[in-house]
Amino acid sequence: MGNRAGSAEYKPNELKWLDFSRITGKKIIADCGYGVGGGTSSNCQEWNKHNRVNDGVVALSAAQGSFLDQNQLINISINFRIDISRSGLNLIVPQAFKNCETVLTINLSFNNLTQLNSKSFYGMVKLKSLNIRNNQISQLESDLFKDVHLLNILELNNSLLKRLDENLFYNLTELESINLSSNQIETIDA
Repeated sequence: MGNRAGSAEYKPNELKWLDFSRITGKKIIADCGYGVGGGTSSNCQEWNKHNRVNDGVVALSAAQGSFLDQNQLINISINFRIDISRSGLNLIVPQAFKNCETVLTINLSFNNLTQLNSKSFYGMVKLKSLNIRNNQISQLESDLFKDVHLLNILELNNSLLKRLDENLFYNLTELESINLSSNQIETIDA
C-alpha cells in the first residue's frame, strides 16, 4: 500500500493513521477510531506499547458519539499534553486516564460530554491544567477532582453547569485559576 507515515511501512489492521508531516516540535497525531469506523483501541494500545515519545502532544480524534476508556491511553510519558478537543467525545469511563499519571495537561474542550464520573481523572496525579469547557455538563460530582491535587488551571466555562457542591474544589490546594463563566449556575452549596 505504500508509506503513509514518514518512512514507516503501513500495515493493515494496525494503527489507523500516524502523521509526522508539517509538525513543529514534537507532536503525535493519532486517529485510532476508538473502535468506531476503522481503528480499534487495541491498535492504539499496541502502538503506545512500542512507541514511547517524550515531551510532546498526543492529539487524538474520535468519531462522533464515541467514548474513551482506560485501555486507549497507555505509556504516556512525562511532559505530555493530551488533546482530545473537538472530537465528538460524549463519555469518559471511570479510570480512563489511570495509565496517564505523568500527564501535565489535558484538553477535552468542545466535545459532547454531559457528565463526568468521580473517577474520570483517577490516576492523573501530576495533572496541572484541565480544560473541559464548551461541553454539555450540567452537574459535577463532589469528588470529581479528588485525585488531581496539583491542578493549577481549571476551565469549566461555556457549559451547562447549574450547581456547584461545596466540596467540589476541596482537594485543589494548588488551584490558581478557575473559569466558570457562561454557565447557568443557580446554586453554590455552602
